[in-house]
Amino acid sequence: MTTIRFLPLLAALLVAAAASPAATAADPVYKCQFDGKTTYSDRPCSEGEQIAMPPLTIGVDLPGKNTPATNDARTLLKIEKLRIAQEKEAERLRQARLKREYQEQQQAERGERLAANRRRQCDKLRLRSKWAAEDAARAPSPQRETALRKARRQAETLAVECPA
Repeated sequence: MTTIRFLPLLAALLVAAAASPAATAADPVYKCQFDGKTTYSDRPCSEGEQIAMPPLTIGVDLPGKNTPATNDARTLLKIEKLRIAQEKEAERLRQARLKREYQEQQQAERGERLAANRRRQCDKLRLRSKWAAEDAARAPSPQRETALRKARRQAETLAVECPA
């Protein structure tokens, strides 16, 4: 079984050959096999067995276009397109996961801030209730009834706002 190496190089060569105005139908692609590995290049092989592949032609219907060599190039191009599509989908999923994690983190931080604000508010109410009770205990007789009512209302407010 041969492994396919340099797929990105071949894809880049194929795209460059198709996009370049200087590229002609005579630009060869070489398939090199060495130590059970297959590589593709625009230059002849330095080692191993070399198979000169016919160039890819875009939009031209040549006789014999379904030869094994051109089918290999088409297959490689399809594989490269599939790999790129899979990488894009994986990146999209990764970005979605990162966004979701960021939103969850922001929501958790907001919850922590709200809880801290709630604790501060309850602490203030406890202090006001305590101070109102102290004021009622020290109030002179004519103002004692008003001070006791204020202390009772502070205690009720505390009980409603902070039941625990």
